[in-house]
Amino acid sequence: MSSSNELEDFEALLEENFNVFQFCNDLLKATNRNLESTELDFKTPMKKVSYDLNEVNKRINNIVKSNPSHIIKQMDEHKMSHELVHKSLKPSLEYLDMSYDRLNDEIIKPYEHALRVQSALSKIHQTSSILRDALIFLHLMRQITDASPLVENDFSTFQNALKLASLHSQIQKNLSGNANLRSLRLIKKYDAEVISVNRQQTLRYISDAFTKECLNNYRIKNNPENIEVLGNALFTLSQRDYISSLDRAIISKALSTNQVLGKTITSIRSFSTAMEDASKNGECILHLEESLRRVPVKNSNLMQLYLSHKKESSLTEIFWSRVSRSFKKDFEISFNRGGPVGKSLLNNAQQITNDIKKNMANLGGDDNGNNLRIMLQAVSILDRQNRN
Repeated sequence: MSSSNELEDFEALLEENFNVFQFCNDLLKATNRNLESTELDFKTPMKKVSYDLNEVNKRINNIVKSNPSHIIKQMDEHKMSHELVHKSLKPSLEYLDMSYDRLNDEIIKPYEHALRVQSALSKIHQTSSILRDALIFLHLMRQITDASPLVENDFSTFQNALKLASLHSQIQKNLSGNANLRSLRLIKKYDAEVISVNRQQTLRYISDAFTKECLNNYRIKNNPENIEVLGNALFTLSQRDYISSLDRAIISKALSTNQVLGKTITSIRSFSTAMEDASKNGECILHLEESLRRVPVKNSNLMQLYLSHKKESSLTEIFWSRVSRSFKKDFEISFNRGGPVGKSLLNNAQQITNDIKKNMANLGGDDNGNNLRIMLQAVSILDRQNRN
């Protein structure tokens, strides 16, 4: 094969304005002309790319095989020409020019030609890499679209939700790791019309299911695996939504607890029963915290990563702090108004304190002593009044 036609069939790859992404799009369009088909043909373009790779390698070998003797010979002559120039510069100018011309024709030009062929090979490899990543994207998308719908609220469905969250996470890593992949119109279309829609549906289901599980005391105690799987799935899909969903659950739990406690202010004899219910909620919060600590993520666990965004050191501290602040506000307002309610609160001060201590004494947890102090602060006005 002569040097004049060794680049035949590769002119488009060597143009200065060659765009590898446009080349990929054109290659896919050329082999997928049926717009109504739901299948995308990747085999034909991959065969074309593989054929071109083999052809370029062949041509490189031919160039090397056809020039070895000339390369060796001209290197020797080039060395001799330099020696002659040092001995007698002026008489050797004509001979030097002649040697340089031979060097240019038989060595430099073939070398530059080889570099251009190598550049074509590099572009073909780049095209192959993008097509490979596109195949990975489509494979993951197929698994997502083939997954069972998330409609039930059982452990099997929660596991499917975790699998879907993992697939979406892999797709996002694939797209983030190769920004050029989004330049393919097909990938951009599927990402907007299929992946994003499914991701939002999956996120909504997991977030709602996780919040409901966190609010159900029975399921917290008896089905902790549900919370562990859903928490892992939600964190995998969106760390922000994991934190906000757990926030909503704790706020809702604290609000309902405070409502029960607040009703006892005007009927303080029912405070003991209400405090017993509050301690049960606190116990469930402790179980919830322990469940989330059992889920390892990023060299830590779900609970620790949540607390890294909070000033408190535990989930139970967050719960009791919210309950204490709200109850303290209502308690002090009623106490300061005086009247029969204020008098009743003062007369039953010791019983109120004892009920808090009794119901929180055996809750467990490393920071239960701190939680007890937090809750006693809600009725601290009784201590101040007694000292006065």
